[in-house]
Amino acid sequence: MLKKISGSLKEFDSYYSIAEKFYQILIFLIIFGGGSGITSLMAYFDPYFSSYGAFGYTVIFLFSSLTIFASLYFFKGSKANSAKKKYFESLSQKGADINPLLENFSDQVIYLEDLRLPLSDPQLKKTFRRCHLVGPLTIGILGGSYNGCGFRNSGHTLALPEFIDGPIFLNGVLLFQECTFIECTFIEVTVITTHQIGQLFKDQVPGSMVIGLSS
Repeated sequence: MLKKISGSLKEFDSYYSIAEKFYQILIFLIIFGGGSGITSLMAYFDPYFSSYGAFGYTVIFLFSSLTIFASLYFFKGSKANSAKKKYFESLSQKGADINPLLENFSDQVIYLEDLRLPLSDPQLKKTFRRCHLVGPLTIGILGGSYNGCGFRNSGHTLALPEFIDGPIFLNGVLLFQECTFIECTFIEVTVITTHQIGQLFKDQVPGSMVIGLSS
């Protein structure tokens, strides 16, 4: 999925790069042409628009302003898109190995597969601070606390029924039980969680799309 996003961003950036070049050429002409260059350009077009009076010069002014502002818009968009592309590229590069037995994780990009424990044991009462938790993966969140967290490019959060008789088995799902998440971002994940936490996500967590809640 990250490769697909990266490809889309590259294609998107190519369109902006054209406008960026145009913007750079425009700035070059303004700087090196100076006031004399602009005056000469206006004098050249003067015979064509003088017959229209103030209306003609108003059209020239509006067209010139629109061209400059459009160039600025695409230039700024190109810069923002470039930063976004670098961000996703950084996520696609494997970082340092994660020890899933640690109790505390801070300021790390964590690939969720690295947190799996033998026999599908859950991550129990762990603390994650300012971490990026990267999939793609389906995770189960059972209890815990969440402060300032969000989801990006993630699927729906599936809230389990409010009342369930008997145990729940989620084989193959990475489970977080009674964990604390502080200012973390979940990326490329699908979440299975309790009815209560699903309601909390819907009300308080940006980017969460929760289904399965009772109306």
